[in-house]
Amino acid sequence: MARKRFQQIINMPQEQVNEFVIYGTPEDVLRQIELLEEAGIQYFIIDLDPSKELEALEMFANEIMKKS
Repeated sequence: MARKRFQQIINMPQEQVNEFVIYGTPEDVLRQIELLEEAGIQYFIIDLDPSKELEALEMFANEIMKKS
């Protein structure tokens, strides 16, 4: 769902999307973050859907930050 929505907003090939955006289930996002951390990335900028920002922030904090 997130991929389809993002592609509706930004007309960009999937390979480029993968360079800029992390999305998916909490497990998918955590896995992607771990891979980036292994490559030396230390900081991330989080941008959440404004219509669900508080819910998404809570989920990010509980499902991802606590496990990384």
